[in-house]
Amino acid sequence: MPALPAELILQIIECLIPSRLPTAFPPTHPVTRTLISLTLTSKLTLKLAPNLRVPETVAQLDILSSNLSCSLRRLVVQMPLRYLYPDDDHEGLLKIMRNAFLRLSAIEELCSVQDEFCLSTLWGEYKRPVWSTWPRLRCLALYNVCVDHDFVQALRQCPNLTHLVLTRSESLGDVLPLALMNTIPWPALKRVVIINTVSGHEYDVRSKWTSQELYDTSFLARLLLSSRNDRDHLLVSVTVPTPPGREDDDINLCWEWVCSHAVDRTLWEFPGTPWQLE
Repeated sequence: MPALPAELILQIIECLIPSRLPTAFPPTHPVTRTLISLTLTSKLTLKLAPNLRVPETVAQLDILSSNLSCSLRRLVVQMPLRYLYPDDDHEGLLKIMRNAFLRLSAIEELCSVQDEFCLSTLWGEYKRPVWSTWPRLRCLALYNVCVDHDFVQALRQCPNLTHLVLTRSESLGDVLPLALMNTIPWPALKRVVIINTVSGHEYDVRSKWTSQELYDTSFLARLLLSSRNDRDHLLVSVTVPTPPGREDDDINLCWEWVCSHAVDRTLWEFPGTPWQLE
C-alpha cells in the first residue's frame, strides 16, 4: 500500500484541531484519541511522539515556546522532566528546555502533573525554579515537591501567587528557619491545597507530626495558624478517590485526578476539607 505524503498527514492533523481551542482536550475527546493513535501508527509522527531525549523534539518545544511566549496564559505539563539528569545531558537539551520555559513570561496558571517541574541544568547546583521567574503567575500546582527552604524562598519570588496546590509533597512538617517562617503566608495567598489519597494523608500525619516542636516550626503550621486567625480555609486538604483494586496505585491515581481537574480548570477552587490535626 503506497504511503500518504507527509504534507497530507500534517494537514489532517491541522484540520482535526478546532479554531477555538480549549485549555486542553481531555483524554476521552475524539481529537485527543485520534492524535494519540496517529502518533503511534504513523512512521512520520511516531519518531516525534513525546521523547524529551530526542533533539528534534526539544527543538520543536523551543520553537513552540517562541511562538507562544507572549500569549500563553495557562499550561498543564505532563512530561517526565525529573528523569532528565544533568549528568546525562551531553547534548545540552536541558538548557534548551529551561530557556524555552523561561520565555513563557505571560503564564498565569501552571500545573505540573508528574513532578516538581525541575529543570536544573547542573547536578547538585540550586537554580531558581522556572515558575518563580514568571511575573504574572497566580496559580501553581506541583507534584512531589520538597517543601524546604529553597522552595519557600522561590515562592516568595511570586508576589501575585494566590493559589498553591501540592500533591504528594515531601517535608511538609520539617523545620524551617524562623526568619523564613515569618514570611509565610505572603499577602496575595488565598488558598493552599494539599492533595493525596487516604493512605497518603495518613502517612503524612503519622510521619510528620511526631513532636509539637516540629509542628510549630513547619510550613503547614504557619498556614494553619493563619487559617485560624484571619484566613478561613486558607489551608485545605483534598482526598483522591481510590477505586477497588487500585489501593496500591496512589501515584497514578493522583496524576490522573490532578490532570483531569487542571484541564477543566476546577483544580484551583475544588472544594476541600479545612486542614485539621486529630
